[in-house]
Amino acid sequence: MSRLLKKNINITPELTNFITGFRFISETMHFIAYILDNHQRIIAVSNEFTSEFSITNKILLIGKLLTETDLPLLQFYQDNHEIISQQNLQVLSDKKHHIFFEIMDIDKFSHLYITHKYPIIVDDESIGIYVYMRPFSLQRYSDLAFCSYAKKEYCIRPWTGKYELTSKQLLVLFLFLRNYSYTEISSWLSAFGMTMSSSRVNEHLENLKIQFGAKNKAELKKKATLAGFPSLMPRGFLKSGSYLIDDYLILLKGHTQYPIVSHSVLAARLSFNVNSIASYHHDDNELISYIDAFINYYKNTDDAAYLTTYDGGTVLAKTSAYASIEDSYNVFIRSNRNHFLNTEQGSFLDILKLENECKIFVRTVIQITTITKQKLILVNCRPFHTVNIPRIMVNIFKIFSFPTTKINQKYKITGKQHMVLFFYARNYSASEVASIMTMLGHKMSLTTVNEHLKKIKLQLGISTQQQLLDAALIIAYDLIPSGLLNSGSHHLTGTNIENWIV
Repeated sequence: MSRLLKKNINITPELTNFITGFRFISETMHFIAYILDNHQRIIAVSNEFTSEFSITNKILLIGKLLTETDLPLLQFYQDNHEIISQQNLQVLSDKKHHIFFEIMDIDKFSHLYITHKYPIIVDDESIGIYVYMRPFSLQRYSDLAFCSYAKKEYCIRPWTGKYELTSKQLLVLFLFLRNYSYTEISSWLSAFGMTMSSSRVNEHLENLKIQFGAKNKAELKKKATLAGFPSLMPRGFLKSGSYLIDDYLILLKGHTQYPIVSHSVLAARLSFNVNSIASYHHDDNELISYIDAFINYYKNTDDAAYLTTYDGGTVLAKTSAYASIEDSYNVFIRSNRNHFLNTEQGSFLDILKLENECKIFVRTVIQITTITKQKLILVNCRPFHTVNIPRIMVNIFKIFSFPTTKINQKYKITGKQHMVLFFYARNYSASEVASIMTMLGHKMSLTTVNEHLKKIKLQLGISTQQQLLDAALIIAYDLIPSGLLNSGSHHLTGTNIENWIV
């Protein structure tokens, strides 16, 4: 703490305790994170933060405002210093956790982060801010189905390898990998202020086939997906900046109640409550230090987490957020005992099919070896809270208007119809929907898919394909049919799925 004292920063005992817990948890969980005092000066940064932004010596940051640094990859904070300062003041004054969508333009890409800012409160006063940044990618919800059935069709972590693409090629490829037609890609680019004809889009795709060594467009899509391109946001799509998104979050879960009678994509504002911690008395001084670090960190967050001995026999500490889901998880563990190793290290997609509901979590398990060689397990379970992308595109970035198609509010969508509509909402063609449904164990011919689409149009009282796409966005965007999700614990190694949650 001597460096902080030399820079006239007042570090209270409470902040000292939090910094101790911060160092333990952030380094164990590899969090990109930092702590500010109540004057917005940096008082601690994680190793992962310095690595993410190529900072060779974290001491250069201590005692400074982020806007005072002259490091190239931190230019974002200088460019946006007014809005970020206002956001920090809001966190301090509200004494509430706020969530921001940060877009940083670096080279040919926009780096996306979901940035959580928690006030550090002592005696009802905000004495600092804990900032935790999660790398974020635009979701492809269909990949959850593919991953749960171990189909290698999902997004992997970005690896562009030998492919050197131009900025325009990246823009075209990004939309092509989301199943848009040439005309739709041209329209989307126009919406983003970039003019490109559909014939020019086709020319770019032909050149991309050559660069990827692909025989056709289907092979191009597969090779680009395996290289991680769906997870990369080309620079220029979204304006660089920091945006408050508290009101644009949804809790994704599998839908089990059919028929669907009515549904709106507009989700209620999610509530995040700061944790209380349940800990258990222990006589081992070394374990006490780990329990204290867990408490000092997690009491200022809303994470669902617990610390346990390696054999799982003794839970040393757990957060109230985890206690609220513990019963569901215990049912899940018992029903998946043959496939569930609670000590296996890594990140997992946990799909809990319970009575009348299907919950989705991303669980991270870290093994810890203490100085005396004792083994502990730190587990962080995150419900699948994610960003409502259509709503932020409409309300924050003003890129398009939400569909205004009028549909019959007395519709009844069956489970099979919902599955078809789910993929159709993501621009898969009818033949692709038939192929995917069969791959996932719901054998369905092209004729059957078209029959379902025809019945859905009759139910909704619409006639055109565009109206159907609009309706699919309204009805099926944030509801995943539970029949498309395979219950169990699925390893996320190599995928980019954990970067979709907030």
